[in-house]
Amino acid sequence: MEDRRARFRRQMAQLEGAGSPEAAIEAGFYVPRPTSSERMVRRIELEPRAIRVLTGPVGSGKSTELLMIARGLAEVGDLWPLVVDVSQVHDLESLQEGSLVAAAAVWMLEQHGQDGAVLRQLRKRVHGTTLGSLSRALRLSYGSEVVREEDASESLSDLLQPPGAGRDLASQVSGELYEAVREITPRTPVLLFDSLDRLHDAAHFRTVLVKDAVALTQHGFGVVLTAPVDTVWLHAHDLRSTARSWDTLPYEDPAKNPEAFEFLLEILRRRVLDGMIPNEVIDRLVRMSGGVLRDMIELARNAVEEAYLGGRDAVGDEDVSASIARFARGLSLGLDDAALAMLRLVHETGRLERFDEAVLRLLKNRQIIEHYAADSYFEVHPVLQPAVERWAAAS
Repeated sequence: MEDRRARFRRQMAQLEGAGSPEAAIEAGFYVPRPTSSERMVRRIELEPRAIRVLTGPVGSGKSTELLMIARGLAEVGDLWPLVVDVSQVHDLESLQEGSLVAAAAVWMLEQHGQDGAVLRQLRKRVHGTTLGSLSRALRLSYGSEVVREEDASESLSDLLQPPGAGRDLASQVSGELYEAVREITPRTPVLLFDSLDRLHDAAHFRTVLVKDAVALTQHGFGVVLTAPVDTVWLHAHDLRSTARSWDTLPYEDPAKNPEAFEFLLEILRRRVLDGMIPNEVIDRLVRMSGGVLRDMIELARNAVEEAYLGGRDAVGDEDVSASIARFARGLSLGLDDAALAMLRLVHETGRLERFDEAVLRLLKNRQIIEHYAADSYFEVHPVLQPAVERWAAAS
């Protein structure tokens, strides 16, 4: 029979928020969203060789949705989807023209590293090309096991310099990559680039969108990019025409949308062991998350920890209250009077009148949460609302 410590350890493991999205899907923790990835799958199925952008705030589940989109595309007979985690093979803050194409080549080589025939075909096709030099340099910088150091004749920084007159680097290496892919499969390749939403400099995203993504589609690829949420608030208008579609993965609002509440509730239920967190306590965790998936998981995990430390066998209201207070302390760090005044305005009106650096910081830190219905609206993170109300009363 499982003892108390082993049971709590198992529960903490199932509430591990930083785990792999792929592992969570395989474990049965994935719940289809009210705003389903199925629509993007059908769009790509209809028009594969196009650029599509998936954006949304931190913790909204973009990486998981990207994996589900790829799984849906894999069921379409003439498409070949590949999810590329750019952060695993490239420094995100040094992206330049050609970086995404090289990252895709490296990812293919790594993913097919166990398939000797495929690996030989890829190496044969890119040998002696600009793409080959790029991918070898990039793989060396990340310690790849499938390349020898003497294979790299130039450094990545040298290769990724702005192209000279008459040389379009992104187009050149995109064409070389497409020819390499044709050696693997006759299906249309669709590259889904993850981690780009973590870029701090929107200019880097602009470069890989208007250079790499455009060149890839011109040579026959479909492309899906995750994007920094700044692109929604500041840069969407001048970039929008570059992509066929822009989809935002919002924070679902459990307070105003019953469908969103049930979606979030089901996510927690799938992760919670029988008898560990009573239903009424789960309801409270969902509502206090504001619809932020990773915050909901963290609140639940902290509540389980509080119950264990308190010697209880199940999570109670006092454990949730302690978890909320702990989370609120962390989320309120750095809030000065100007920030609290902005939070008060949002709390009272549900609107934002401007999008300057100070407001963007509050949005990125999830101190302000954006929701979507017929139009977007904003709320202060529920764990911060009591503090904002106390500050307003004392002002």
